[in-house]
Amino acid sequence: MFVHGKRALFIVPIAAAVLAASACSSDTKSSPNSLTLGFMWQIKGESSVSINDFQDASQVALDVIQKQGGVNGQPLNTFRVATDPVDPAKLAIQFQQGVSQQPDAMVGLVGPALEGILPSITTAKIPVMFVGTEPFAAFGNNSGSQYLYEALSTGEDSGRVAAEFAVNQLHAKKIAFAHTNDAYGTAISAAAQEKATSLGATVFTDQSYDSKSTDLTNVVLAVKGADAIINFGFQGSTATLAKQLDQNEVTIPLIGGQDTGSDVLNNAFPETESARSYVVANCNPHTDPSADAQTFAEAYKAIHGSYPSQGATVTYDSIIMLAKAAEAANSTDPAKIQAALDTVQYQGVCGAYQSDGQHILLHNFEVLSFKDGVDKAKIETTYTIPPGDKLN
Repeated sequence: MFVHGKRALFIVPIAAAVLAASACSSDTKSSPNSLTLGFMWQIKGESSVSINDFQDASQVALDVIQKQGGVNGQPLNTFRVATDPVDPAKLAIQFQQGVSQQPDAMVGLVGPALEGILPSITTAKIPVMFVGTEPFAAFGNNSGSQYLYEALSTGEDSGRVAAEFAVNQLHAKKIAFAHTNDAYGTAISAAAQEKATSLGATVFTDQSYDSKSTDLTNVVLAVKGADAIINFGFQGSTATLAKQLDQNEVTIPLIGGQDTGSDVLNNAFPETESARSYVVANCNPHTDPSADAQTFAEAYKAIHGSYPSQGATVTYDSIIMLAKAAEAANSTDPAKIQAALDTVQYQGVCGAYQSDGQHILLHNFEVLSFKDGVDKAKIETTYTIPPGDKLN
């Protein structure tokens, strides 16, 4: 059950294949007591779906930590591995490249390819702050990993929120569903369809597509006649769909998750389609009046050129939280950092972080609209998801 409450959102990218991002070399600590983080993401140009949200957010976080004197009085060391978000075979190799540099923790690994390396994460025994919303990341029941922490609420929950908003707020009766044809899109769309039908709506059509597809005309034609479309895809593919909806004059509301939010905030949607779109997000800092949110949003915009997405914001928060965990443990030992992540509470820009039994850290959503422009997002409504126990 969803309880009305409040929450916020963002997204960010980093450097080339394997890149040192701080004062130390990419494979050696400047001090045995200094914290080393592995940043596991691509930057724009490294693939057809890569973005700079994660990298730019990390730069803001590193500046903050440096100004605070580092972690436990020592400089924070980082490196980056360009990890493929959709190719499991490539990601398996890239993850081991990161492990070989002996980080104390990792951040990133966004994308559906994560599912294939869950056993490797457990074997590596390195805590990972995951900044995506994959359905299989929750810990327990042969999913997730004891070393994997999902900063955002689950993808299935975002799908359920999208469906509840479509039915109860937009009064949609016939809902078209579109999603990438991978585990990520399929599972989230299934959860959304189940929620929508339980509220009395009907599934107008169910369309799947490849995340790298450049022609979604068949999807656009199939959704004509629906009251709304709920789409969960990967960044880039959501923009492709938005452009082709606009080109074909399909003017129904579009509801999506963090990838839709990333494409909207990066101005990849046509302006008319952004005005018809709604984003289910854990947070959106530039609509949050708090000083911390505004400071982050402006610092990020100065680097990135636009306001932060949910992915950018949670990347920033994840880096700060790992620093807090190392300080709470008074150690850079991965096992002690992992134990600290189970108990550390952190009020970040994107909300209050605390791990539940499934290693999910955030439990609130808000639905954003952009009728007055991308830089003037409005919170339409909010939802709270109860913390979950470990899956059995």
